[in-house]
Amino acid sequence: MNIGKFTGALKAVGLFLLSNITAILFLAGLASICYAVFLFHIVWGYVAVGLCLVIVAMILTAEGR
Repeated sequence: MNIGKFTGALKAVGLFLLSNITAILFLAGLASICYAVFLFHIVWGYVAVGLCLVIVAMILTAEGR
């Protein structure tokens, strides 16, 4: 087994996570908010998921310009 390939892949994954930490934390925050709303009421949870998806879509559209 070539340990150099494994460490290189691990380094690539680490650099990817480090360069996208803002987006990862943003999505984790939205997921936790949606989970909390689902704990409150299931219908409002689906509304919160829809709103979060709209927010993410608006952000992705703005970045594509």
